[in-house]
Amino acid sequence: MGNNDTVRSGTLLFRLATALRGEKGISEYVRALQRAEQRSPAELRAMQQRRLAAMMNHACETVPWYRAHGLAPVRDPAHAFVQLAGWPLLEKAVLQSSPDDLRSSQRYRTTMKSTGGSTGAPVRLWKDADGLARERAVTWRALEWHGVVPGDRCVRVWGTPLTARRRITYWLADAAMNRTRISAFEMQESDYARHLAVLQRIRPTWIYGYSTAIHSFAEWADANGHDLRSLRVRLIVSTAEPSTRAMRQLISRVFDCPVQNEYGAGEIGAFAYSCPHDQLHIFVENVFVEVLDDEGCPVPAGEMGEIVVTDLTNRAMPLLRYRLGDRVRLGEPCACGLPLPTISEVGGRTRDLIVTPRGRKVYGGQIHYHISGIGGRVPGFHQYQFVQTAADRAEVRVVGTRDALARARPLIETFGRTHLDGMTLDVVAVDRIERERSGKLRLVKYELAEAAQTSRGTHAQG
Repeated sequence: MGNNDTVRSGTLLFRLATALRGEKGISEYVRALQRAEQRSPAELRAMQQRRLAAMMNHACETVPWYRAHGLAPVRDPAHAFVQLAGWPLLEKAVLQSSPDDLRSSQRYRTTMKSTGGSTGAPVRLWKDADGLARERAVTWRALEWHGVVPGDRCVRVWGTPLTARRRITYWLADAAMNRTRISAFEMQESDYARHLAVLQRIRPTWIYGYSTAIHSFAEWADANGHDLRSLRVRLIVSTAEPSTRAMRQLISRVFDCPVQNEYGAGEIGAFAYSCPHDQLHIFVENVFVEVLDDEGCPVPAGEMGEIVVTDLTNRAMPLLRYRLGDRVRLGEPCACGLPLPTISEVGGRTRDLIVTPRGRKVYGGQIHYHISGIGGRVPGFHQYQFVQTAADRAEVRVVGTRDALARARPLIETFGRTHLDGMTLDVVAVDRIERERSGKLRLVKYELAEAAQTSRGTHAQG
């Protein structure tokens, strides 16, 4: 079967699979998103306000958790944004402990989704077919910005182990999407040659997967003189983990193709994608985004804060003012001309913070900025993980050469003294950084908090 036949077969299987799931509206929604890109920001905001009002009223009328809070319906859509600010924030713990309280009393054709749960406590939720179609339409519209269409061959670098029990399910899903799966757990020196052989055999149009896994493979290929440009990959999508501009630049150079950054959450779906100008754009048709300070008030324009998201698509289990646990900074309009608002920075998860000996909170993004900067100046420094183990102490686990550790150690120790209020940083050599159960890689961990949460039986999901 030739390349064109393979793509055509993949497209037909994709359409059949989506039709069986009741998602026939994906193509229609993609076209609607294309038309929305021709509107003004004011027109998009008015549309978003109407959709928000409708979802708020739906939640008030049909969802037990919102009814229990005695929330008033929205009489005038023009007041939706202001009225939403008075609604309670929705914690992930509610989904874990009382998911039925968040289900609508109206019945829809639904699909149950389970998020990974990088700290061991997955979240299960229900999505209606129309909401899933709208969610997937956003993905395909963003991929179209880079010339990728449904049915194009894909390699997916993902964290779910290929256990025997679920292997058939994965095979069917991958066949329908015309993709091949590579486990993110198998990203060691001994694995890379095998993965390269898979890429050379399949020659995917695009690659999708965990940022650190793709980056580590690209580093290996670059260091060992493997020319990945010959694969002629059209696009790489990095997702699920923080992706720095330097990481994306290296991947782009090694593969000789653009790297698109995807941002979202399993509970909401992906709702922001980077354009060819490398700016994350929020698809306001699907979500309403707030950025709040520690007191729950909107931050001034351009400042970092906690992102809170309202899903405008899933009526089976509405999530309004849902705390993702990330910190972001909203950006300015993009030079690409899209009317969609931008996120200029994703600063890391709010749970990926440490507390200095003086009680000051430092978020993982700040730590990553400094330590990755040190690593960038030290040859042989490959990877690190920062783990706070005591009120005044943390362990920095480093994968690197003996010389790299010797050169990086005093710089990291100085960083602890000068930027972390005198915290002692113990630099420890390790052979590898272990991934979480989900396959994600956490660069900053606060083990004191996790130990306390575990002892209380309320371990939060990441």
